[in-house]
Amino acid sequence: MTAIDDSPDPVFTSGSTRITATVTDQSEIATVELWQLVGKSWVAFGEMNLVRSQYQIDFGPLSAAGAYQWRILAVDVHGNATCSMRAIGDCPGGTTTAIIP
Repeated sequence: MTAIDDSPDPVFTSGSTRITATVTDQSEIATVELWQLVGKSWVAFGEMNLVRSQYQIDFGPLSAAGAYQWRILAVDVHGNATCSMRAIGDCPGGTTTAIIP
């Protein structure tokens, strides 16, 4: 997985940010999902859509000011994943900052 991006960051409203990722594999990609850290647990946010060779999802709405951590889990048609389901925090990802006036 390469070219992970969230834009805009920081978010200056209670809106969303678009997260994009380029995901490649020797076999076909089955799913690409975004996970969000809620408290101390990783929760599936949603499946990312393939648009012009990049997977993307709108992350939000971001309802409170602060840092929102997210990870991307990609799985190919053979069940190989970018990280273990037991360790979503080890997946590639990032943090989006919300600044809400």
